Amino acid sequence: MPAKAFYKMDRIGTDESGKGSYFGPLVVAGVKVSEDEERLLTDLDVRDSKKVAASNIKALSESITTNCVHSIVLITPKRYNELYSSMRTINGFLLWAHKTVIKNILKETECEYVVIDDFGSAKLITASFPKIKFDIRKGAEDDIAVAAASIIARDRFLTWFTKAEREYGIALPIGINDDTISCGKVLIEKYGRDVLREVAKLHFKTTDKIL
Repeated sequence: MPAKAFYKMDRIGTDESGKGSYFGPLVVAGVKVSEDEERLLTDLDVRDSKKVAASNIKALSESITTNCVHSIVLITPKRYNELYSSMRTINGFLLWAHKTVIKNILKETECEYVVIDDFGSAKLITASFPKIKFDIRKGAEDDIAVAAASIIARDRFLTWFTKAEREYGIALPIGINDDTISCGKVLIEKYGRDVLREVAKLHFKTTDKIL
């Protein structure tokens, strides 16, 4: 489908957060947006979460989840590491999680259109929903349904870090940088090597640098 094909139509948007961060979960979210909800989200200035200050994410997320049918799949690092042994690819996680949030939303409401921010194997989703029309493309966060999904996914991702800091007594860095390695070493000193299974995506090359 061409870009912006579904603007002003009822549609589901999906997006994810956390796939490039060594620490933390992988979160995929989906949001159903109707014409009335689109007006509300526009008034709230909902946009791609990367363009929203972290301090505003939670309030926006709460407004979205209060007013829109939505679904969230959060894969903790521990579960991520267990699943990776069989899936062996991040795209496998994303394909399963995006399909799951779409199915969950369709259990609550009807919708003929889905917009997805493209990831490697995203187009494989279409085979599971033969009656749905898909708009799968890079930069789909310009659609407010996808932007809304990106915000609630980001909120759950950041919330995990807040809880982890309380549990482990150290602020885990987001993404991958020099602090990631030093933080990993501190965690191992305090809790042993197995702690990485609880907080990090072990297949990242960062694990070797920490160990």
